[in-house]
Amino acid sequence: MANEWRQCVEWLIRCQMVSREHKVASDGARVQDLANLVKDGVLLCNLLNRLNPETLEPRDFSQRPHLSQFLCQKNINVFLQKCSSTFKVNDEDLFEFSDLAHLDNFGKVLHTLSVLSKTPLAKKSKIEAFSVAGRAESIGRWVPDIDSESMKSWKEDTSDDEGYGTSVCNSVASFSIYEDLCSFEQTIKKRKKAASDSQTCCIPPVMQDLKTKTRRDFCIEEIVETEKNYVEALEMINSKFMKPLKECRDILSPENCDKIFWGNEILLSIHHEFLELLKRASNRGAEGSLLTIPDCFITFKEKFLFYGEFCSNLTNSQELLFRLCQESDFLLMKIKECQKNANEGKFKLHDLLAIPMQRVLKYHLLISELMKNTEDHHPEKKSLERALDEMQDLSLFVNEVRRDHEMMNAIDLLRQSITGLPVNIVLKDCGKFLMDGEMKVKLLSENTAHTRHLFLFDKRVIICKHAKNDVYIYKTSLLLCTYKLDDTRDKSSFQLQEISGNAYLITAKNSDVRNKWRNGILLAQDNICPQHAQNKKHDFQMTTFNRPTICDVCRKFLRGIFFQGYRCQKTKIIAHKECLEKASGMEGPPTPLPPRSKEKAVAIKSYNGTPCPPTGRIALKFNIDDVIDIIGSSSDPSWTEGEFNGGRGEFPKSYVKQMPSRKPSFGPFTKGQDGNYINKLVTDDDISLQPWYAGELTREQANEMLEKLQKGTYIVRKGAGRKDEYVISIQCDGVKHMKIGKSCTDGKELYFLVSAKTFHSIIELVEWHSQNSLEKMFPEVKTPLTIPYRNAVAGQQLTGSTNDRNKKFCVAKFDYAATAPNHLSVKRGDLIEILSKTGDERGWWKGLLNNKTGFFPKSYVKECEF
Repeated sequence: MANEWRQCVEWLIRCQMVSREHKVASDGARVQDLANLVKDGVLLCNLLNRLNPETLEPRDFSQRPHLSQFLCQKNINVFLQKCSSTFKVNDEDLFEFSDLAHLDNFGKVLHTLSVLSKTPLAKKSKIEAFSVAGRAESIGRWVPDIDSESMKSWKEDTSDDEGYGTSVCNSVASFSIYEDLCSFEQTIKKRKKAASDSQTCCIPPVMQDLKTKTRRDFCIEEIVETEKNYVEALEMINSKFMKPLKECRDILSPENCDKIFWGNEILLSIHHEFLELLKRASNRGAEGSLLTIPDCFITFKEKFLFYGEFCSNLTNSQELLFRLCQESDFLLMKIKECQKNANEGKFKLHDLLAIPMQRVLKYHLLISELMKNTEDHHPEKKSLERALDEMQDLSLFVNEVRRDHEMMNAIDLLRQSITGLPVNIVLKDCGKFLMDGEMKVKLLSENTAHTRHLFLFDKRVIICKHAKNDVYIYKTSLLLCTYKLDDTRDKSSFQLQEISGNAYLITAKNSDVRNKWRNGILLAQDNICPQHAQNKKHDFQMTTFNRPTICDVCRKFLRGIFFQGYRCQKTKIIAHKECLEKASGMEGPPTPLPPRSKEKAVAIKSYNGTPCPPTGRIALKFNIDDVIDIIGSSSDPSWTEGEFNGGRGEFPKSYVKQMPSRKPSFGPFTKGQDGNYINKLVTDDDISLQPWYAGELTREQANEMLEKLQKGTYIVRKGAGRKDEYVISIQCDGVKHMKIGKSCTDGKELYFLVSAKTFHSIIELVEWHSQNSLEKMFPEVKTPLTIPYRNAVAGQQLTGSTNDRNKKFCVAKFDYAATAPNHLSVKRGDLIEILSKTGDERGWWKGLLNNKTGFFPKSYVKECEF
């Protein structure tokens, strides 16, 4: 039995439920990896549909139960019920919930799956079964050999991605469909086939491309070609499925047909236009166009918001299709006929409907790859960074819309499972569902503690008695804003004290579970009334917004579809939780931001078109002292591109002098003289993102930070209590401190350590002194600025084993406030260890900060290189 779990893994691979690259299939995998993979019931439920399509509707089980014991148990119960009723597995061959949930008898779990693989219905799938030794009655209680510490972490862990990565059971099938229809590899295959069909002996174009194109060229080609393939896939769904089914009104009503294919025609229209724009941008040299690839994505971000609605409705479309096919054999036969005509029956309509969801989540990955292969001095580098930020924000928005939709379905399942719930308690109005579990609950005015199942929402704790299976009997609920949490001497319990009334003692199985619940309740209370939510100016309330909404502070989307953010009841300002502090200085929503101003340059020499631009482009002519709008650089670094007097073209960089400009920050906003709200301007060039910046510190705190680090390690800090005063502190035979001076000349701020050498920014000052010794200015400091503090600290963490040296880190670009127990709050400038990028496509990474692990949006951080 000890090694037979690997046979089960091989069977799951044959069933396409697990990829060969998954860690459970690796040589170093352990049995608990398999147990961890199946314990939430998601893979098991999807497995039934793989063996016998349409066994379960999507709504019958939760695709991402992550922190919910209730949803995990419901999934497993649904799996066991269908094994019995549909696959005719005998009751004695079925494992019990505790056999898997608590690893009471994992051998019985393997036995059930083995029996399932051999059922007549499963054999129709033509997937080879697997066997385990012995019959059900002879298995006994086989428990994997796991040490107590691993068992503890296994029981506490929910899954590798906890709802933020790609679901294992969906990834193989969905990825296969997307790759077969939309990937760049398909374009290459088509080209090779076309070359072969032409029966010529010439080298196929794709092979010639390898010799003449750069990696950046291939990245651009991949963006355009995969978009072309995606449009063709949408057209195939439209022509091969929607139109034929619309003609069959006797088996499918026009209303139901519209619901199944909801949004497909809109997406087709959007992406026809987007594809044409991409083609123009990719061929800009031949067409003389100034349009770039990043411009296309930035321009279409607003239109892509439709994906939020599409992804919210996708499950409804798939469920309706599933139900109608069960009710009508004629419809099922017609759809199979369409599938055969479209792709020889290779892909099912149910899965094809999900391709748009796959595509929109690829855009930020495609742009990221293009950025990696674009040199820093390239004229499109900055616009690529903006496009990546926009597409990451879109990806996060779309993912959270889908996740919230799944949470709403989970809440609906819970509502159906609780009997006696008062009519005045609407679960969807209680905030987001955070966690649930079994606890001992004692009303302090009584003597007896009762075992109860608690469901934690942002606004309420629902307390129930678990009757049987999925049935819970409502007992009471606690409105969290009226309760205070107090610790007790017992490390496994805490107390909830009503401000004026009852008090409850809540006792967990152990201190770890107690801490998880304690932190969860404190988080829920912080979601209801966060810090900075209320003051003389503001009264922010957690709010549901019915359409895509942008935060008035950071200008990023609010995430999800319900209780996404906060609205001030007085000023009507809308903000993320993490943006409330910055909103405290605002008096109202900002006016729409004006178009981004172009950089300007003044001509110091007339240009009449000679010499000609080396790129063959049009020359931009001007006279001395003319002011030119700079559009971007040329492919030749000594030339640039601009606009003047209605014309566009290129000219030598040396003929103009750039005029100074200042960059607007992300906020906060203040009221201008005209009464409109405008951005404040910053002059420190985002130094908080630099690995050497330490914020406001006293001299003593700086000494403590640096005294044990190696020579040359330094920080830049704000002087404690001193506005706009910066100091460099460096370790050099003791910690030395050097004040950064500041002066103003001709309206320009200059920074210096000694007045004879000035710089336009602190960043420029630090960069120069990192390459030049400080000894000439400060004889006792015989070193340049060598090691930024964050790099030094990370380096200390990387001096151990090979695994330690392979650690990756990122620095937070923005604040992020956790709104769920498995989230990680970060502050701008925090150095975070990256634990996992499993959720990369969904826009989330898993990290470690201050001994706490959790998920955070990857678009809020920048990966570090040490």
